[in-house]
Amino acid sequence: RAQAAGALALLDHNPLPASLRVSMSAEAPAAQLAALAAVARREEGVDDVVVERTWLERLAAVRAVVARLALLFALLLGMGAVLVSTSSVRVALEVRLTELKVLTLVGASKRFIRRPFLYLGALYGCGGALLAAMLMSGALVWLEAPLQRLLGAYGQDFAIAGFHGAFLAGLLALGAALGAIGAVIAARARLKDLTVE
Repeated sequence: RAQAAGALALLDHNPLPASLRVSMSAEAPAAQLAALAAVARREEGVDDVVVERTWLERLAAVRAVVARLALLFALLLGMGAVLVSTSSVRVALEVRLTELKVLTLVGASKRFIRRPFLYLGALYGCGGALLAAMLMSGALVWLEAPLQRLLGAYGQDFAIAGFHGAFLAGLLALGAALGAIGAVIAARARLKDLTVE
C-alpha cells in the first residue's frame, strides 16, 4: 500500500477517466433506463454510458415465469380441491342414502336434501384453505434464508411478513366456494335419480 501511495505521488494528475455511478429505483422500467442513457450520451464530456440492465431483464423474465407458474399451480390445486370435495361429499351421500330416500318419500325437496352437503363441502373447503395457509407459511419460512441471500446480492432487502387478514379471509372464502362447488357437483350427480328401490 505504501508503494502504491508513492507511485501515485509521482503523478501530477489522475490518469484514469472520471466516472459516475447512478443507482436507479428497482421499479424503474428498462425503457426509462434506455432513455436516460441516451440523454447522458448526448452530454458534453461523456465518452461512454454503460447500463447494467441485463440482470434486470433476466429478473423481469424470471418474475414473469414465476407469476405464470403460480397461476398454473393455483388453477391445478383449485381443480384438485373441487375433486377432493366432490369425492368426500359423494361418500357422505352414499353413507346416508337410505335416510335420503326416506326424506324423498315424505316429500322433502332435493334442495332441502342437498343443503347439508353444501355446508359439508364448504367446511371441507375451509379446512383445506387453512391447511394451505399453514403450508405456505412453512414454505416461506423455509425459503427465507436463500431468498435473503439472492436478493442481498442485488442490493435488495427481503423480510417475510405475516399474512394479511384480508388475504386469509379471501383464502377461506375461496376454499369454501371451491368446496361448495364440489358438493354441488356430487349432490346433483347422486340425487338426480334418487328413487326408492
